[in-house]
Amino acid sequence: MIPGSILAGGATLLRRVWPYALAVGLIAGAWAYADHRGYQRGADDVRAEWGAASLAAATKALNGERANRAEEARRHAAQMEAVEAHAQEMDGARRDAAGAVAAGDRLRAQIGGIIAACRTASNPAPAGGGAAAGSALDLLPELQRRLDEAADAIARHADAARAAGRACERSYDALTAGES
Repeated sequence: MIPGSILAGGATLLRRVWPYALAVGLIAGAWAYADHRGYQRGADDVRAEWGAASLAAATKALNGERANRAEEARRHAAQMEAVEAHAQEMDGARRDAAGAVAAGDRLRAQIGGIIAACRTASNPAPAGGGAAAGSALDLLPELQRRLDEAADAIARHADAARAAGRACERSYDALTAGES
């Protein structure tokens, strides 16, 4: 058992200490509340700064994306112009080639008429039954036809190569127009 005098002494001690303990508890509570409020203010400041930085980064990214889209649209439009110019140039080259073929046909017809006139003037009677190798006049139309075919093929190739080269230059110029 606990003697009564010890309890009585403990109660007296408790009566003397409790106001101090209460004061210390109140001070500790006030300090914890103030610390918590300060933490909340700091956290709110950090959140505000984070939000502002996030907004600035998003705005910068959006503006960059818009600039990239505008450049892409400009390049696409320039490429389409280059393709259209190439198509027009090739159409012109085809028209010129068709005109050259027609002129070659007319030239061969004239050569055929001249050869026929030369034959009738130099050989009024038809030849007898023999296997003649043919005269030099027979070689001229064949030679002219072959030369025209070769020239047409070379001209088509040259026109296509020239048009492709110019289209490539226009395309490159269109893509590098914004760079300096």
